[in-house]
Amino acid sequence: MGRGLREFIKESALDLIFSSEEKYTFNRLLKELVIRTNAEPIMVRKLLKELVDEGDLFYTYQYGCSFLERSINKIFSVSERVLLAPAGVSVASGEKKICVKLERGASFGTGQHPTTRLSLQAIDWFLDQKDFFDTVSKGIALDIGTGSGVLAIAAVKFGLHQAIGLDIESISRKEAIENIAINGLSERIQILDKDINEITGRFSLIMANLRLPTLKHLAAIIRKLALPGGGLVLSGVKEDEIYGLRMIYEESGFQSLRQWIENKWACLVFIKNGIEGD
Repeated sequence: MGRGLREFIKESALDLIFSSEEKYTFNRLLKELVIRTNAEPIMVRKLLKELVDEGDLFYTYQYGCSFLERSINKIFSVSERVLLAPAGVSVASGEKKICVKLERGASFGTGQHPTTRLSLQAIDWFLDQKDFFDTVSKGIALDIGTGSGVLAIAAVKFGLHQAIGLDIESISRKEAIENIAINGLSERIQILDKDINEITGRFSLIMANLRLPTLKHLAAIIRKLALPGGGLVLSGVKEDEIYGLRMIYEESGFQSLRQWIENKWACLVFIKNGIEGD
């Protein structure tokens, strides 16, 4: 078996799992790889088992069925400047790169889902623009529905002074607090058990990876909390929902800057219009 074919099959397996909306059983992944690579089933089966043995894939179980998912026990890149890594790994991130370490848990936001990756790419892009960074870098970020805490951690590692994460799920708050400690940011990131309506203050960067109905509902509240010139990263919407979301937030005083799409999921970046005091 040539090394080139072996690597192509393995990379194809990881790509299929990484980009799919649905979970893959072993047999479903085997069949799709045979079609995609035109390789013998026995070869593909062997390489899938190697990926599991090497820790690139692992099994999860739901409703009595087993699925293969990409492991977070390996370091992987989700954007030009963001690496995700397991808690116990030592990573030498360069001057322009950051590494967010996460403990595997039940909370959303380990990088398995496209909306998490898109949100990290959007934060990376926004804070890499000098004019925007100079405006928001000394401010505070707000992460609505923080899950694992990954977005809040990334924002602070990129230079935001502090962050606040909100989540209604107690398990998410617990895991976010643990991940924040792992990344050495307990003094700079707070995880709160508060409703968004209880939050006061103004924020330089607001992030929300939630579904469309919730994002619509939050538009007026987010307008009040966002500082003029500050950024807004919204994800959790489908590609065909982009127009509706953009219209709502533009009518609420935001300017659309850029959007990212992966596997029919989307993420949008806005900037708050107006001047200080609005």
